[in-house]
Amino acid sequence: MCGAESRLFRAEVEGTVLNACRSCSKFGKIIGNVHERAFPDRRREFKRTPSISKSEITQALVEEYSSILKKKREQSGLTQEDLAKKINEKMSLIHKIETGHFEPNIKLARKLEKFFKVKILEQVENSSVSSQATKSDSFTLGDFVKIRKRM
Repeated sequence: MCGAESRLFRAEVEGTVLNACRSCSKFGKIIGNVHERAFPDRRREFKRTPSISKSEITQALVEEYSSILKKKREQSGLTQEDLAKKINEKMSLIHKIETGHFEPNIKLARKLEKFFKVKILEQVENSSVSSQATKSDSFTLGDFVKIRKRM
C-alpha cells in the first residue's frame, strides 16, 4: 500500500486480500508470508529494449479528396446544407472540406466514404518507425533555446 520495498506479508485489509509491508499489514489481519519466488524483482520487467525499426500502416486522405466529395455531392443532387443535415455535421464544415481548407479526421472521412460509397482514405506504410529516438535524428528543447548569460 505504501510502496516500501521490504518483506511482504499477505494481509486482509477491509475485506481485501493484498500483499503489504509489515507496517501496512497492521491495518488488517495478517494471513501469511509472501514467497519471494512468486513475485520476481520488478526491476527486471522494465529493462530497456534496443531500438527496433518496424513498419507501421496508417490511413491518410487521398490528395483530391475535396474534389471527389464535391463531385459526388453534386451527382447526388444535394446542396451542402442537405448533405450536412444528412450526415449530422455543420454546413460550414462541409464547405471547408470541399474547398480544401479543412482535412477531415479519420472518423469523419469514414462517414463520408460510407455515405457516398467512395474511397478517400488510403493505406500508407511508414517503414522508418523507431521505438526509441536517437540524438542524431531528433531535436530537443535545448536545441532551440538561446541562453543569455548575466554579467
